[in-house]
Amino acid sequence: MDQIILEFARWARWFYPAPVGFQFGYPSDRHWWEKLADPPADIGREIILTAPNATDLYWVDFTVKDIWPNKK
Repeated sequence: MDQIILEFARWARWFYPAPVGFQFGYPSDRHWWEKLADPPADIGREIILTAPNATDLYWVDFTVKDIWPNKK
């Protein structure tokens, strides 16, 4: 997670003070995010802490059901 947070922080600094948004939850990163207790909250919290101009956070749609399965 450290690497992606660093990348997002650099991106945010480059565009500061403009608002920026990020999407995450890619299958290629599953090996580390699936180990988190609450991946969207844990990653989102770190982004907000390192990128204060982040206004939009999105979990990608193609893994969203892996973290929030349909409840029937």
